[in-house]
Amino acid sequence: RFVLSYIEDETESLLPIIVDPDAIFGQDTTLREPFGFKKSKSIKDLLKNQNELKASKTPSAFAAVKRSLPPGHAVTLVEIYGHAINLNQLNDDIIQKVLKPGFVGKKYLQAVNLVNRLTSAVKSSTKN
Repeated sequence: RFVLSYIEDETESLLPIIVDPDAIFGQDTTLREPFGFKKSKSIKDLLKNQNELKASKTPSAFAAVKRSLPPGHAVTLVEIYGHAINLNQLNDDIIQKVLKPGFVGKKYLQAVNLVNRLTSAVKSSTKN
């Protein structure tokens, strides 16, 4: 399993991923309050504070990026979750496809069309 993340229109580099929920939530096992995030001084701190032991923990993946946006501006964070047979497939095939311009937009349209196609047979209406 994998997660890849990047800023839309900035596909030249993947963002680092924080996989240790303790780095974000600290000791809050309810995962409601990001105490670890609040006490960290920087993204580098969060990345450094990850525990190497990833077993027996709630799976998590948080893309790490810092941006300052002027009022009225936006940034789109893209995250792709999936499964690869091995690292070669991930590095040589999947990442190359995902980072191509327009990949996410194309997949979004395919998903919308699929939902519309699957639900068109069960369209209903009511009359008041």
